[in-house]
Amino acid sequence: MTGVDGPEKLDFMRSLGADHVLDYTRVDYTATGRQYDFILDLVAYRSVFASARAVRRGGSYYAVGGPVAILLQIFVLGPWLRRTANKKMRVLVVRRNRNDLAYVTELCQGGKLVLPIDGSYPLSEVPEALRRLGEGRVKGKVVITVDRDTHA
Repeated sequence: MTGVDGPEKLDFMRSLGADHVLDYTRVDYTATGRQYDFILDLVAYRSVFASARAVRRGGSYYAVGGPVAILLQIFVLGPWLRRTANKKMRVLVVRRNRNDLAYVTELCQGGKLVLPIDGSYPLSEVPEALRRLGEGRVKGKVVITVDRDTHA
């Protein structure tokens, strides 16, 4: 598995199981000539054509988030790329439901799914947590705690 992120998160990605990591500030994974069977792009900011270049024929690319212009490119051009290049280019949309949430909760409680927690912030420090998140400095999830006694 290959992970792509900034230099401060490369060791973190290795700890999550990535056996190969790329620093996006130094390497554009879409321009290396290497192709992948599956790409999950959490912050899509390259054109749909650049991203498609990194997908092997028969492979899949899913964008989770990114600028609206890029997501629209994927929506519009994705079906065409699937027909002409045999590459599935899509925006990942997940409909939440109670059964899935219960299953994920069960996995977490059983220790089968462990989510890395970057930090825990009281409700009064949400702006700081969001700033760190927006700067891309978090490694894992951010937890916001609410003191029930003061917010009853």
